Amino acid sequence: MAAPLRPTLLPQCSACVRSYAFGGLREAGIGAAGLSQQVRGKKKLAKNTSSAVPVRLLKDVPTFGKKGSIVPISMGRMRNEWFPSRTAEYVTQPELRQLRLTNTNMERDVEFGVVDVAAQVQAASKASQQRQFEEEQTLQASLTARAALEKERVEPARGMELINIFVPKTMDFFRQPIPEEPTEPDANEEPVGKGAVAELFAARQKRDEKQAKSMATQGIYGSVSTADVAAAVRAAMENNDESARVLIAETDIKFVDTDQEVETLGRVKHVGSFPVEIMIKGAEAGLRRTVRVLPQEA
Repeated sequence: MAAPLRPTLLPQCSACVRSYAFGGLREAGIGAAGLSQQVRGKKKLAKNTSSAVPVRLLKDVPTFGKKGSIVPISMGRMRNEWFPSRTAEYVTQPELRQLRLTNTNMERDVEFGVVDVAAQVQAASKASQQRQFEEEQTLQASLTARAALEKERVEPARGMELINIFVPKTMDFFRQPIPEEPTEPDANEEPVGKGAVAELFAARQKRDEKQAKSMATQGIYGSVSTADVAAAVRAAMENNDESARVLIAETDIKFVDTDQEVETLGRVKHVGSFPVEIMIKGAEAGLRRTVRVLPQEA
């Protein structure tokens, strides 16, 4: 057993005491850093555990809540963003105590304002089904109306009888004529006979010939087509309930026994009388009518 140190051998100054003590600790495997480690106080640890404060929302905020809700938010975000922009306001301590006493919900609503994709898809599907249903209903109504029209349609034979009754034999169309250039008298033409009677007869004959020639070749502005004739036929038959149901199309009318160009084009471009044939689809024989194109007086 080692002899105890005598008092005269013990270090007397504080520096020597520390050196002597740390030397013994180093031999025991304990460093000075182990003795100098500090432990934070309870207040500082509690301060760093949570930095959220309850605030009252002044407007709806998605994923947080609607206006008026009490939600927790970090102090930095409240101080730098929400409070300057009037998104939320601080809750005072008396208000906070009252809220806690009444067990008021102060939690964040993460589903508030979030678009529900499934609900949108379902709504779009319902809208598509509704549109499809409406289209089917419209189509069905159209088919029903068409079937009713087919049922009420007059038979072709009866239709031709009604056309023969209500459509006049001659249908007049007035068009503005194209002015003709004046023609000079033929200097080589020999007079017919002598005397005043002969001159009067010759003048009347020339006038009649000129008028007939003019009527046969005088052009008009525009034209008279089979569509115009069909419209005139329908107008003549619309005052009777039964004849109004006779369907007459442009293809049911054609010019006959006239110029090849008129028959091919289905329209006339000069003054005159032109025969047309009317025959609705399904009829055995057509009816003849005369289309007369007259110059429109100014």
